[in-house]
Amino acid sequence: MPRVAVPLTAGAIAELVGGRLVGDGALVIHAVGPLDRARGDALSFLASPRYAEQFAGSEAGVVLVPEAAAELPGGPRTRIVVRDPQRAVAQAIG
Repeated sequence: MPRVAVPLTAGAIAELVGGRLVGDGALVIHAVGPLDRARGDALSFLASPRYAEQFAGSEAGVVLVPEAAAELPGGPRTRIVVRDPQRAVAQAIG
């Protein structure tokens, strides 16, 4: 799983991408990965409802989600609500 150049907190990522943080803003992220392989120190994203099952079982520390998925049951507790999760993850790692 790719490591980020500089570890960031969930709060810092939310600020960087202009998102609304739900959960633990102090959680530190060291990597980026897909929903099905991300671990507790990784950032991931949910771009489509078709991945809701992977989201529900994901162990990612933080997930970028669209507004429609902000309250989905299960899945990671720390979420950053954004307009376009795919674009936001590119901003966060860029």
